[in-house]
Amino acid sequence: MQHFSSKYLISMITSLVVLIILLVGCASNTKPRYDEVAVTTEQYKISSRRHGADPVYSRFVWSALPKPVGEKQSSEAPFMFPSFTFELPDSTLGESISALGQALGYGWDVPKQFVKRKVSINMNGNVEEIIQEIVRQTQVEVEVDYKGKVIRVLSPEVQPRL
Repeated sequence: MQHFSSKYLISMITSLVVLIILLVGCASNTKPRYDEVAVTTEQYKISSRRHGADPVYSRFVWSALPKPVGEKQSSEAPFMFPSFTFELPDSTLGESISALGQALGYGWDVPKQFVKRKVSINMNGNVEEIIQEIVRQTQVEVEVDYKGKVIRVLSPEVQPRL
């Protein structure tokens, strides 16, 4: 029989013990973690319609009134004119028409040949009364277009003739 040195024998035994520990330690009887977690995938159907979306022509919703609306009685309601206080001493026709237009929120049109005519107004009244005073002092024709929101001074060239 061969004699082994004690150092060699000890190192062999230690290697064997380490090898056994490694083999026993790494081997386990538990299942791996990824088998425990059940992976489920959800599938969703694509959104679809049999027909296209309904066309939207207006975002307003119409609703019926509980009873029919009666006719407007314009003869019973008073027609109201706004009243203005005009104090324009020593002004011109252009200045007075522009001031009246600005007070009403209207535009104005004054021909160049009438802009410098002198006007002196110090009165309280509605639009028609103020325009009558301007016409009396300047001897021109003034027209108020309520639909177009314009005050026009008409020159004799554009006035209608019969």
